[in-house]
Amino acid sequence: MLRFSPTYGLSRTDRAALLELTEVAGLRSLADELAWVTAHKFRKTTATILAGAGQTPTQVADQLGHADTSTTIDDYFGRRAKNPEAAKVLDRELRSIHEDVSNRRMALKSRDNSRPRKTQSVG
Repeated sequence: MLRFSPTYGLSRTDRAALLELTEVAGLRSLADELAWVTAHKFRKTTATILAGAGQTPTQVADQLGHADTSTTIDDYFGRRAKNPEAAKVLDRELRSIHEDVSNRRMALKSRDNSRPRKTQSVG
Protein backbone atom coordinates (compact mmCIF):
# COMPACT_ATOMS: atom_id res chain seq x y z
CA MET A 1 0.00 0.00 0.00
CA LEU A 2 1.31 3.42 -0.93
CA ARG A 3 1.59 5.97 1.82
CA PHE A 4 1.29 9.62 0.90
CA SER A 5 2.96 12.48 2.62
CA PRO A 6 0.72 15.43 3.36
CA THR A 7 2.59 17.60 0.86
CA TYR A 8 0.63 17.80 -2.38
CA GLY A 9 -0.48 14.19 -2.09
CA LEU A 10 2.86 12.89 -3.39
CA SER A 11 4.52 9.72 -2.29
CA ARG A 12 7.78 10.17 -0.41
CA THR A 13 9.73 8.89 -3.39
CA ASP A 14 8.02 11.31 -5.77
CA ARG A 15 8.42 14.19 -3.33
CA ALA A 16 12.13 13.44 -2.92
CA ALA A 17 12.54 13.32 -6.70
CA LEU A 18 10.69 16.62 -7.07
CA LEU A 19 12.87 18.27 -4.43
CA GLU A 20 16.00 17.02 -6.16
CA LEU A 21 14.78 18.38 -9.50
CA THR A 22 14.19 21.79 -7.97
CA GLU A 23 17.70 21.70 -6.52
CA VAL A 24 19.21 20.88 -9.91
CA ALA A 25 17.08 23.55 -11.61
CA GLY A 26 18.49 26.12 -9.20
CA LEU A 27 22.12 25.43 -10.11
CA ARG A 28 23.78 28.11 -12.16
CA SER A 29 24.83 26.80 -15.53
CA LEU A 30 27.71 27.84 -17.72
CA ALA A 31 25.15 29.72 -19.81
CA ASP A 32 24.17 31.74 -16.73
CA GLU A 33 27.80 32.59 -16.08
CA LEU A 34 28.24 33.73 -19.67
CA ALA A 35 25.04 35.78 -19.93
CA TRP A 36 27.15 38.91 -20.38
CA VAL A 37 28.40 37.58 -23.71
CA THR A 38 26.33 39.36 -26.33
CA ALA A 39 26.49 38.92 -30.10
CA HIS A 40 28.43 42.17 -30.36
CA LYS A 41 31.00 41.08 -27.76
CA PHE A 42 31.35 37.75 -29.51
CA ARG A 43 31.99 39.55 -32.81
CA LYS A 44 34.58 41.78 -31.14
CA THR A 45 36.26 38.71 -29.68
CA THR A 46 36.26 37.02 -33.08
CA ALA A 47 37.81 40.09 -34.69
CA THR A 48 40.43 40.34 -31.94
CA ILE A 49 41.39 36.68 -32.32
CA LEU A 50 41.63 36.97 -36.11
CA ALA A 51 43.67 40.19 -35.90
CA GLY A 52 45.96 38.60 -33.31
CA ALA A 53 46.48 35.67 -35.65
CA GLY A 54 47.71 38.03 -38.35
CA GLN A 55 44.58 38.40 -40.47
CA THR A 56 44.35 41.69 -42.34
CA PRO A 57 41.51 44.14 -41.76
CA THR A 58 40.06 43.12 -45.14
CA GLN A 59 40.08 39.44 -44.19
CA VAL A 60 38.45 40.19 -40.84
CA ALA A 61 35.87 42.45 -42.52
CA ASP A 62 35.00 39.62 -44.91
CA GLN A 63 34.56 37.20 -41.99
CA LEU A 64 32.35 39.64 -40.08
CA GLY A 65 30.34 40.54 -43.16
CA HIS A 66 31.34 44.20 -43.25
CA ALA A 67 30.93 45.78 -46.65
CA ASP A 68 33.30 48.58 -45.69
CA THR A 69 36.71 47.72 -44.24
CA SER A 70 36.80 51.08 -42.44
CA THR A 71 34.00 49.82 -40.15
CA THR A 72 36.18 46.91 -39.14
CA ILE A 73 39.23 49.11 -38.59
CA ASP A 74 37.27 51.75 -36.62
CA ASP A 75 35.40 49.28 -34.42
CA TYR A 76 37.75 46.34 -34.04
CA PHE A 77 41.36 47.22 -34.85
CA GLY A 78 43.84 49.42 -33.08
CA ARG A 79 42.70 48.43 -29.63
CA ARG A 80 45.32 46.24 -28.06
CA ALA A 81 45.22 44.88 -24.55
CA LYS A 82 46.80 47.29 -22.10
CA ASN A 83 47.04 44.53 -19.55
CA PRO A 84 47.80 41.13 -21.15
CA GLU A 85 47.70 39.56 -17.68
CA ALA A 86 43.98 40.41 -17.52
CA ALA A 87 43.26 37.98 -20.37
CA LYS A 88 45.02 35.21 -18.45
CA VAL A 89 43.02 36.00 -15.31
CA LEU A 90 39.73 35.99 -17.24
CA ASP A 91 40.57 32.69 -18.89
CA ARG A 92 41.50 31.10 -15.56
CA GLU A 93 38.34 32.39 -13.82
CA LEU A 94 35.99 31.31 -16.60
CA ARG A 95 37.56 27.84 -16.61
CA SER A 96 37.15 27.71 -12.82
CA ILE A 97 33.45 28.59 -13.09
CA HIS A 98 32.94 25.93 -15.75
CA GLU A 99 34.75 23.29 -13.67
CA ASP A 100 32.75 24.23 -10.56
CA VAL A 101 29.41 23.85 -12.37
CA SER A 102 30.55 20.56 -13.92
CA ASN A 103 31.68 19.21 -10.54
CA ARG A 104 28.35 20.12 -8.90
CA ARG A 105 26.44 18.39 -11.67
CA MET A 106 28.61 15.27 -11.39
CA ALA A 107 28.12 15.21 -7.60
CA LEU A 108 24.35 15.40 -8.01
CA LYS A 109 24.39 12.70 -10.67
CA SER A 110 26.60 10.49 -8.50
CA ARG A 111 24.33 11.03 -5.51
CA ASP A 112 21.30 10.18 -7.65
CA ASN A 113 22.94 7.01 -9.00
CA SER A 114 23.90 5.82 -5.52
CA ARG A 115 20.33 5.94 -4.25
CA PRO A 116 18.50 2.64 -4.33
CA ARG A 117 15.58 2.60 -6.73
CA LYS A 118 12.24 1.56 -5.32
CA THR A 119 10.06 -0.53 -7.54
CA GLN A 120 6.34 -0.76 -7.16
CA SER A 121 4.67 -4.07 -7.55
CA VAL A 122 1.49 -4.22 -9.52
CA GLY A 123 -1.02 -6.05 -7.53
